[in-house]
Amino acid sequence: MRTSFIIIMILLLTGFHSLYADFKKYQVQRVEIAPRIDGHEDDDCWKSKLIATEFVTVTPQFGKPASQRAEVKMVYDNNAIYIIAHLFDSLPDKMLTPLSNRDRLRDVETFFFGFDTYNDDLNGYRFEVSIKNVQADGRFSQSNLDYSWDAVWQSAVSITHDGWMAEVRIPYSALRFPDKDVQDWGIQFGRIIARLNEINSWSPINPDISGLVNQWGTAEGINSIHPPLRLSFSPYISSTWEQNPTDEGYTDSKSVNGGLDLKYGINESFTLDMTLIPDFGQVQSDKQVLNLSAFEVQFNERRSFFTEGTELFQQGDGQFRDGALFYTRRIGGLPRGYYNVSSELSDNEEIRKNPSETQLYNATKITGRTNRGMGIGFFNAVTAPVFATIRNKESLKERQVETSPMTNYNVMVIEQSLKSNSKFSVLNANTIRNGSSTDANVTSLNYDLRFLKNTYALSGFANYSYRHNGSFNKDPQTGYYYNFVVQKVSGKFRFDVFNSILSKDYNQSDLGYQRSRNEMSNFAGVTYNVNTPKRGPFLNWNSYLSGNYTSRVEPYSFQEFKINAGFNVQLKNFWYTGIYMNGIPGNYYDFYEPRVSGAKYYRAGYRFAGIYINSDSRKNVFFNLNLNYGESPVPSDPYREV
Repeated sequence: MRTSFIIIMILLLTGFHSLYADFKKYQVQRVEIAPRIDGHEDDDCWKSKLIATEFVTVTPQFGKPASQRAEVKMVYDNNAIYIIAHLFDSLPDKMLTPLSNRDRLRDVETFFFGFDTYNDDLNGYRFEVSIKNVQADGRFSQSNLDYSWDAVWQSAVSITHDGWMAEVRIPYSALRFPDKDVQDWGIQFGRIIARLNEINSWSPINPDISGLVNQWGTAEGINSIHPPLRLSFSPYISSTWEQNPTDEGYTDSKSVNGGLDLKYGINESFTLDMTLIPDFGQVQSDKQVLNLSAFEVQFNERRSFFTEGTELFQQGDGQFRDGALFYTRRIGGLPRGYYNVSSELSDNEEIRKNPSETQLYNATKITGRTNRGMGIGFFNAVTAPVFATIRNKESLKERQVETSPMTNYNVMVIEQSLKSNSKFSVLNANTIRNGSSTDANVTSLNYDLRFLKNTYALSGFANYSYRHNGSFNKDPQTGYYYNFVVQKVSGKFRFDVFNSILSKDYNQSDLGYQRSRNEMSNFAGVTYNVNTPKRGPFLNWNSYLSGNYTSRVEPYSFQEFKINAGFNVQLKNFWYTGIYMNGIPGNYYDFYEPRVSGAKYYRAGYRFAGIYINSDSRKNVFFNLNLNYGESPVPSDPYREV
């Protein structure tokens, strides 16, 4: 028995080792005269420089030589990194050249590249430029790419007789990197050939290996560069005038606002951002939503101060279905007592004014990462009290009702990168309200530990919430939420097993977003992916099977059992086809729709299956065909309270 175990372990370790290869290296050279960014290769600095070539495919099938040749050169000086790419195409007249929006490059020829400036294999920057010189940029955190991050950089393109060229300048002010004499960066170059639905990369990105940044190559020879001073001020002043019709005529509303945004690089790693009395009036408004569900609507954040440089604070994202520990729309959003004003009315009273937004006094955030891979984030914001105005219809006397007290929001996070693509972090989110209003605190420990060359992972989190009212005359409300996951994250065969328990009184909604409560989940799933089949008509194929058993925690009660399965394949003619099935065998219970504690709805289970066929989307004319079948044990699938 012992001998068999040793043999199995040797075979497994040998298999793991075969997943890995030596990643590419690029020797970067310093230049004295910077190139002119015009999309042409006629500057002296580009002559006789090392060329990054021999790109390989990422999709539609990994590991093949790129169908079109690409040559990339990179140099640097005291101020910036410079890159030029010659992207050859045997059919230049067929290159796709549509215009697109910034950060949304779709169906267009694209050159992209990335820097892992701390060489930690977890975090990095990505820059993209299309054949129409439209830019996109974002930040990597492991395999998650956040396009809300924006930088100021320069690019130019030109169309040639054999393809196109892209030339870029990335100033050091756009990056954060160590202040040391000699440093190596993670580096990646790539291109998207839109007409072929082909993505190529210089350093191979093996889909059988978990992660992206950890598979980038290395840029060597960067020396004697220093982070520049990063300081910017953005003062503003705005004036508004609003006129609303009433039964007696019109009411006028006027206001004058002024404020200041500041960004300061404390050192080479950390940045301070501040905003004073901000005016977000120019931010895109939310869509109107008729919400008939049992859950609060979660809106996207569009205010740049809350979207830029906040990746460290998103440790809790995805813990719930559409949940987050730090939901920035809580700050400056709808007052907590907005809908309670009508209950304050006496006879002959009416609501004269009920503000729907909370004024933000100021907000500050400090973010950065040390040379040893420790990320540190600090966020603090203070909002003004909000009052509704109620008027007596007869005496015309007015009184005010507080709908939101003055509130301080604070978030602190420490994240440490470890070897083998692992990391752990601690996050604390704190809400303090003036007076006797409820205060809240949530602490979260997150971990992601990788073993056996990034093949297996233990990950999860442990959260604790604490809430009390300001006068401390009631017992505090405490709760916990944990998730423990065991995964095989690399290789053709992968699995995912987890258990999570969310206690009845856990609450992170003061500064976060939460939909579930008093719930336990047990999940198991397997996938099998073949990205380089050796024979047959397939380019790649994958299959999956999973089951999730959910129950209430206190008192224990069955909620639902859901299964999900499918098979997808891409053919060598670039057609896609697949089948999928999911369902809930038997009956299940909905504890949220009744909106009354302890109540639940009985609902009938269902079975659902489908098949799809998609033709080659590279063609001028293509089609998608879907056939679906669904069945429920009862004709109209009613539900009732039990």
